[in-house]
Amino acid sequence: MARSISVKIPTATIITMVEDKVSQLKTEIAEYPARLAQYKADRKKYVADVAVIVADSISSGKQELFEGEYDNIIRIGRSYNGGVELAVGKNLVGDLHEQAPKEPENPSGYNGVNSKLKELEKTLTLLRLTPQETVTSSTYNSVLELL
Repeated sequence: MARSISVKIPTATIITMVEDKVSQLKTEIAEYPARLAQYKADRKKYVADVAVIVADSISSGKQELFEGEYDNIIRIGRSYNGGVELAVGKNLVGDLHEQAPKEPENPSGYNGVNSKLKELEKTLTLLRLTPQETVTSSTYNSVLELL
């Protein structure tokens, strides 16, 4: 059975770790609008590229595109609300299937960066107020959970 280890960690080291994380989160929040704008531009280009491939496939007169293997066809159906849906098999779009842009995570979302940032700033304030030069390993573990 393992014994618990009691060590002291320099407070300055922990403060530096928390400050670095706070800086990183603030950068994430500040850069989100630019990342979102880039995603929207990439998504628009991706959709246009897929539309060109689909239009070329349909205009080429290959009627077999609408019947056949799941990954090699264009399917037309109805959505639950009565709209028309067009589904394109991944083999028809080739490498574009792998290049679909991914939407950046919103830092203001539920359990997002903002709530974590507030918690880290509270912890940082508390650590700066302490006159102790070292903290216990349990305090260090608690801070690590926030990071």
